[in-house]
Amino acid sequence: MTRGSGERGATIGLLPLLGFALVAGGIWFSVADRRVDEVERATAADEAAGHYVSDVATFRAHVVAQLAKRRGSHPAGLRDLLDQEIPKFPKLPSPAPPGADESRSYQSAVKTSQTALTPFTNLRAQLDTAAQAEVFVATASEALRRAKLALLSSRLVFDVEPLKTKTLPELRAALADVQKVAAPAKGQAASHAVVGAISRAIEETETMIDKLEAGGSHSYDLSDEFNAAETELKNYAIDVDGDVKEAVARLRDPA
Repeated sequence: MTRGSGERGATIGLLPLLGFALVAGGIWFSVADRRVDEVERATAADEAAGHYVSDVATFRAHVVAQLAKRRGSHPAGLRDLLDQEIPKFPKLPSPAPPGADESRSYQSAVKTSQTALTPFTNLRAQLDTAAQAEVFVATASEALRRAKLALLSSRLVFDVEPLKTKTLPELRAALADVQKVAAPAKGQAASHAVVGAISRAIEETETMIDKLEAGGSHSYDLSDEFNAAETELKNYAIDVDGDVKEAVARLRDPA
């Protein structure tokens, strides 16, 4: 009786321990399963991030190569090229893969998706400005050339008719041409210089006509005004070219 009771008591006493062991084992397997699941989720997110970053690098290399092929092209053509390529910028998978929130690689890819396109859109904006600047500089330079020729042809005059019928109309036409073309923000100083030089030429020519008709004479020298206008145009063109080159350099080194 005593022995039987003892064995039975020992067996009963082991039951709670056995139960604890089973519960503990269940907890261990549950934690292990969770860890495996987390690893798998993180791996999927990391792989997605790796593919995305690779796609962005391929996009960057492709666009830079296309721009290099068109080196020397007009800004408008390069701008149009970017208009075709920018919409092709890689996009992150939607919805995000499992484990994206816990994956540092994927979060880094998210940041890349938010910033990597900026150098391309900045370059596109600079090229758009350069395209406008190219038209303005060409038009303003031609207007100055025409105005100078008109003035040279009237350096020695003894009759007001050529001034009225040739010089003055040519100067007014040159001024009208440059005023039709809008100058970008940085080109305003150059625009004012060109408009000012030609306007001064018109004023002096009108004064000369009045003086000659009154039996008098008149002389003037606008070389300083025209030289200053040409310098402003040249400096503006150099400035725009520098902005474009800087924007192109940032495609290769976004930082």
